[in-house]
Amino acid sequence: MSQLKIYEGEVNAGLLNDIVAFVLETAGAGHPQRQLVRGRCLFYDNASSGDSLQDKYGFLYLGELLERYEARFGMALCDLRAIALALGYTMELLTDEMFVGSQRGDFLRKVRQQSQGDIYLTAARYLLADEKDAGRWERTLLGTRYRKTEELLFAMSVLPDFARAEQALRPQLNALLGAGRTLPVIGNMRLFDWLISHALPHIKTMRGKDTALLRALCALPESYVKPGSRPWGVLESQGYTAFETACLNTRAALTLEGGLGPDSLVTEKIVVGLFKTALGQQDPLPEEACQSLERLFYKYSRFRIKCYGCGTLPDALKEDVQIQEPVSFA
Repeated sequence: MSQLKIYEGEVNAGLLNDIVAFVLETAGAGHPQRQLVRGRCLFYDNASSGDSLQDKYGFLYLGELLERYEARFGMALCDLRAIALALGYTMELLTDEMFVGSQRGDFLRKVRQQSQGDIYLTAARYLLADEKDAGRWERTLLGTRYRKTEELLFAMSVLPDFARAEQALRPQLNALLGAGRTLPVIGNMRLFDWLISHALPHIKTMRGKDTALLRALCALPESYVKPGSRPWGVLESQGYTAFETACLNTRAALTLEGGLGPDSLVTEKIVVGLFKTALGQQDPLPEEACQSLERLFYKYSRFRIKCYGCGTLPDALKEDVQIQEPVSFA
């Protein structure tokens, strides 16, 4: 979850994952069901185990948590959102045996009372809705005027049809991914992973000048987006710094399905470009960036394919690198 820092304080991701893991284990969910949850839940982290609900919180079954969590731990808004969303993401696996009496109904009543104007609880209501009401909540999510990039992308993540959501929300998406962006790239790259991986299958069928920003982002897994290239120019014009673009390019090329992969010569050039950009920063690098760069440096300490005529990353960085501040030097 370290790459979704923007949601810290908004949704208790640890609690959400503990509940999801408990339901998956209790229901005996198979691989297809687990993949369905993984594909739909932006916060999903399979590091949690089903035992966490009992070990961490002392609840024996799901209904007991719904009934007594507030009395035992209080009910911060981020916790309420986490519990409601966990129920929504696992709704198809919930059974009557997981609750006693009115436990589920009482909790959902609390969610309804606090959902007005809250995008996370509104999304939970959509996930929890029956077929008759789901359309109404989908229209609500598509018709909302979003103020923050992270809220818009979260809302899109719960909707099953990315192409439809993107088309309906494109003006807001362009504004909130561009000049109106409310989140930094560093610390939130998993959010960009989600966006790019969902946009890629549809990007070739998208038409219009208003798709330029999304096209630039979708170029990141498949090419070296460097100064002078069209995608670089688009991202720069929309407020992405050279370091942000280099970080996104590296991560997308290395990790996204259909990307260049770790052993490509182009990927090696992307990594060299990232280090040149990072070491030339005027301001100290964020701590999480330093940790990632350290791991990446060791991974590419020796190239599989000679890059710029060099066999190692240090050799490739001997030219054209001017360290600007002491933290980067250290």
